[in-house]
Amino acid sequence: MKPTSRVAKSVSAPRKTTKAVAPAASAKAGKVATAGLSQHLIDPVLAILGSRYRGADKALAGAFAQSFYQRLDADEFARHSSEHWAAMAADMFELVRTRKNAQVKVRVFNPDRSQVGWDSPHTVVQLLHTDMPYLVDTLTLALAEQGIGVQLLGHPVLVLGRDKAGKLTTVGSG
Repeated sequence: MKPTSRVAKSVSAPRKTTKAVAPAASAKAGKVATAGLSQHLIDPVLAILGSRYRGADKALAGAFAQSFYQRLDADEFARHSSEHWAAMAADMFELVRTRKNAQVKVRVFNPDRSQVGWDSPHTVVQLLHTDMPYLVDTLTLALAEQGIGVQLLGHPVLVLGRDKAGKLTTVGSG
């Protein structure tokens, strides 16, 4: 049984109010059916993302984005351009590319287009961890206790294959 990883990316309220934001298939496979988005909406994102990578990385990045956005609501998707979603997926893909066994990766930042290719008026929390039930719920509750609301919560559960060095080798839906 392959271990699953949870990838969460949250987007919170505007920076002024310090809110949090969270958005976390075989790479050889083609397109995975998306539950929330029509394939015609995700295809431009995959094309843009594919232009950023070559070879195996291109296939992995595409499989990652396809799975990452699998449950994204079409209404939410319409709020940003394909370029924005591709840059956001590339940013999260870079976080996911390497991870040591059982390592939890957390990144909290205010995205700036000149640095990461996309921007947001919200602070972003990116979280990558082995499947641990209730971790994202606990984080969301902890933020709420601090008066920090979550504007967007992407919480895909992905099966991520890795080599012994922790390098990403396959991406699948969990």
